[in-house]
Amino acid sequence: MTKLLWNEAFIQQIVKEQVLIEIAKERNDLKEKDIYLTKEQAAAMFGVSTSTIDNYKRNNLIPYTKIGRAVRFTLFDLKNAPIFIKKGKK
Repeated sequence: MTKLLWNEAFIQQIVKEQVLIEIAKERNDLKEKDIYLTKEQAAAMFGVSTSTIDNYKRNNLIPYTKIGRAVRFTLFDLKNAPIFIKKGKK
């Protein structure tokens, strides 16, 4: 009986740890969604030129946000854009 209780406690601990890990991941994703980058910052981050970023944006290969007249890219969107994942730049 005590072995069964120990197993249940062990399983509960594992589940609790997994939940905490998932919460931490979500918090990190939320932070990245709030980080806006300029075209120059995005280009530097992925080792491409600003004209490449313009081309990717124009061809809808990367998502972007317009804030007034300024174009911005979220860190989260860029890290998850297939064009950068395929190149192994994640």
